[in-house]
Amino acid sequence: MDGSSVAGTLHHIERGRGNVLTPNDLAKRFPGVPTPTVADTEWEITATEMSLKWVTNTQTNGDGKMSRSDGGRPSSLTPRPDVQTWEEFKKVVTIFDPYQVAFRGQEKNTWRLRTSFHRTGRASLRKYSTVDVAALRRQFSGLIASRFNLGDPHDFAAMLNLAQHHGYPTPTLDWTYSPFVAACFAFKDLRKGNIRPEDKVRIIIFGVSAWANSLGRAQGNNAGLSSYQCY
Repeated sequence: MDGSSVAGTLHHIERGRGNVLTPNDLAKRFPGVPTPTVADTEWEITATEMSLKWVTNTQTNGDGKMSRSDGGRPSSLTPRPDVQTWEEFKKVVTIFDPYQVAFRGQEKNTWRLRTSFHRTGRASLRKYSTVDVAALRRQFSGLIASRFNLGDPHDFAAMLNLAQHHGYPTPTLDWTYSPFVAACFAFKDLRKGNIRPEDKVRIIIFGVSAWANSLGRAQGNNAGLSSYQCY
């Protein structure tokens, strides 16, 4: 489909959770902000990419682009050329101010940033949130004393955290504010017998502060970070 225009009614979905928000929900969250109800959209869809432009009845507008996933391919991230030794690593990671960046250690530099949920081949976070998580909460209720409030983002993240560390697939990635904890996870399963000279670990640096500031009206800073399990 090339250059198609469509007008349609808008449904507001909660970022990160997939819940449909009613006009009353939006009024409580964003008092005084007009809620758009319809939008004129322009679409372009190719074999590898989908792009969209929109203008709403409140005159808000924007554009977006989505590319076909390369999740099954090796990572395309380029490593820093100035980090080849442990001493160089320490020199780089200790220049950051506390809590401005987060780190993730991975055993192989070819691995992409993919959650255990997405590695199962599933894609619907809405179904996961409304069906799987509800069933998981019922199971937890019979096993532990805590009753998680799924409407609270911190309780929601805590339950997923507990489930993930017991092997349950979740759409979250573990991050840490400590580069050395990340390094521990990157190296912890490596032994002389299972690593080749050409194999490399990877420690990824994530700009927490810059990411939170880019969210605009979405949840900011640590409330948004709960879905990333930063410690």
